[in-house]
Amino acid sequence: DEIARLSALQPQVDKLHEQLEELQQKEETPVLFDADISAFQEHYHHVLEDLRARERQLVL
Repeated sequence: DEIARLSALQPQVDKLHEQLEELQQKEETPVLFDADISAFQEHYHHVLEDLRARERQLVL
């Protein structure tokens, strides 16, 4: 099930976010890297929500 596989990645996505915050506090984060991680997180959450919406439609 795609939703289960994608949801299983959530801890890793959260870890990436934590690592980014740590780097930002040390001021070692290139702006491009910051933008890439943010875009990745946005895309991840968007895809997960789309899959959940499709699943709800199939259940109805």
